[in-house]
Amino acid sequence: MMKLKRGECMEITSAAVLSKAEELIRKAKQTSGEEQKGYVIAAKSLMELILSAEVKLGAPVQQSYSPTVQQPITQQKNITLPSEQPVRMDDANGDSLFDF
Repeated sequence: MMKLKRGECMEITSAAVLSKAEELIRKAKQTSGEEQKGYVIAAKSLMELILSAEVKLGAPVQQSYSPTVQQPITQQKNITLPSEQPVRMDDANGDSLFDF
């Protein structure tokens, strides 16, 4: 492992990051559930790292991709209740619940 002096930074090529992302995607294909989700999130983070580095350096991003999550389409059912007339009682004093 290479030690860096304070203030130094190590250059990591985009090819190295892409290689690591490919490895994570391969692992994601071999798993399922939460484990697969973890690999996908890690690969996504690496892709965002490359894109943010290109933006900071001023290099044009050829094609940016932002996945959209599709919400399941659910049909809304309008329920119409029959219009009910209040029940009239002969011994009631008024329309309120508190009228006895």
